[in-house]
Amino acid sequence: MKKLFILFLSFTLLQNCSRTYWKAQDNNCLSPGANYYTQEALNYHERTKHYRYHSGLGVAKFFQSGFIKQFDFQDRCRHTQVLLEALNNGDDLMSFEWKNNEKKTYGKIKLLKTYPKYRSYSDEVCRDYISFIGIKDKIKQHKFRACNYKLQAFGGLPMDKFGYGIPPMIKFSGWEFYNLKFFKQT
Repeated sequence: MKKLFILFLSFTLLQNCSRTYWKAQDNNCLSPGANYYTQEALNYHERTKHYRYHSGLGVAKFFQSGFIKQFDFQDRCRHTQVLLEALNNGDDLMSFEWKNNEKKTYGKIKLLKTYPKYRSYSDEVCRDYISFIGIKDKIKQHKFRACNYKLQAFGGLPMDKFGYGIPPMIKFSGWEFYNLKFFKQT
């Protein structure tokens, strides 16, 4: 009975927490910074599904996404718009910001470095950036790499300690997003 109650509680919590994420997914408001905890949990599952042994970390990541304050749907969409504007139109070290005074939330994208695709004559690049998220005086930052070409086709896909390739956190609007912690910093 106790296990059934815990299972029911877990399912209810995950359902409520992910509802905003799925709505954001349906409306292409998938900025990895604005949806970080849910995407990190899904990406962790995707990265480790072939492992022989699993830790409780995957479950912990899903629960974390339910207890940490995240943006509502409108703020997720606004952050995604600013992110796409930065990736498509920005130069290295430029910052793009938005603010919602009513909800006391804000976001900022700072482009760090651009890596053009080797031997490319088009605008195919990878861009490292920092996403800052502010909710009521609490600021979180996450670093990402966004590529507008298939990174794994060019040997740039990061590998974990078991030799498995790290899949992108998310793909949308022609960009693949990776957590920067999986890449060697130059």
